[in-house]
Amino acid sequence: MGSSPEKGRKKTTKIESEIDEIDEPFFSVFGFESNKEEGFPVIDLFENSDNIFIEAELPGIDRERVRISIAEGELVIEGEKAGDREESGKVNYICIERRFGKFCRTVDIPKAADTSKVRARYKEGILLITIPKVQEQRKKKRKIEIE
Repeated sequence: MGSSPEKGRKKTTKIESEIDEIDEPFFSVFGFESNKEEGFPVIDLFENSDNIFIEAELPGIDRERVRISIAEGELVIEGEKAGDREESGKVNYICIERRFGKFCRTVDIPKAADTSKVRARYKEGILLITIPKVQEQRKKKRKIEIE
């Protein structure tokens, strides 16, 4: 009864897969669906009564290298993280976990979002996107004239 790196990797992959299966329906209940492209940037989705918030971690990325767009019910965060690795062959890397290069993360936003009033703030590697919710007109009482 031994242990091998391969067995550990299979278990980890299975657990991650099961977590993803639990995770997606949770956010879908609130009208969110997130399409992961290798999980970068990592994001948090949350809301209050007035706004929907998307917070993304973008460590080491200049503001000028980040683009945000909204089209057809999807918010897209994309950009590029410049690399600073020694590529001359003078260095022997033992472990490389940081990622460099282009990235893209897409989040489906709910219909209750007012996409005409989206705001974004970037500070110390954290991008905070605020999307106001459309105020529901159905709750307001309105007199209807009869023609």
